[in-house]
Amino acid sequence: MLLILDEPTNDLDLDRIAALEAALAGYDAAVLAVRHDEAFAAAMNMTGRLVFMASGPLAIPLMYMR
Repeated sequence: MLLILDEPTNDLDLDRIAALEAALAGYDAAVLAVRHDEAFAAAMNMTGRLVFMASGPLAIPLMYMR
């Protein structure tokens, strides 16, 4: 199963963002999230990041994200 989120924290207040983070913490499947909210990204248990650049996609493993 794959959950796709497009800017999930846009238009959410802090309480709703916390609720979304808690719900995703218990989600046991793949999540594809397009987001610019670094705090939200840090709260998710991400295994990597894919950045799209003019030269092409760039995969960044988790160990290089922190």
